[in-house]
Amino acid sequence: MLNNPGQYPGISANPRQCLVSEAGVIRGRGVIDSTLACDGGNTGFEDELREGWPLARVTASATWVPCKRTTANGAGTGSTTLVVVNAAAFKVGDQVSINGGALVAITAINYGTNTLTLASAETWTSGQAVNTTDGSQICRGILNQFVKLKDLDGIWRDKPFGDLLIAGLVDPNKCLGDLAAIRGDTGNMLQQIQFADSAGQV
Repeated sequence: MLNNPGQYPGISANPRQCLVSEAGVIRGRGVIDSTLACDGGNTGFEDELREGWPLARVTASATWVPCKRTTANGAGTGSTTLVVVNAAAFKVGDQVSINGGALVAITAINYGTNTLTLASAETWTSGQAVNTTDGSQICRGILNQFVKLKDLDGIWRDKPFGDLLIAGLVDPNKCLGDLAAIRGDTGNMLQQIQFADSAGQV
């Protein structure tokens, strides 16, 4: 099938409407870091961010990426194979800390099994936090727009913009990533986001 002029093949997806109500909504806009951002759960189209991603901001660049926070799914002793609850926000090369420990690089990721391969052998228990420490572990809003990270020629876009929900009523069932770990983080910046399960609406 031929593509329309100015377009290229991409995923065929239904819009994810994570916003429940327009009441009290505050929106923001930020530059997505196309080199660090990833939607690992978007199989075959990991360079296309779907609506509903909890977003964090890299401290050094003030650019936005899916929040890189999850928890270990099972224990490990002296292992380089770390299974997590949700690996979709992470990319090869990310430096992660397990339970506040020293940073270790991710050398490979199997998004289908949520498995991170680490550069050095580590030890952890089930449920311990797994996250970056560069600011991309602190959630500050919810992506409210589908964002392609590559241009028509397959080149990474320099500074793609994304629309963010800073305040409002959000359906947690439409959110991506490890939302339980993100909401459980006492340092998250989601005080103005109300999730509909807490409001008794889902």
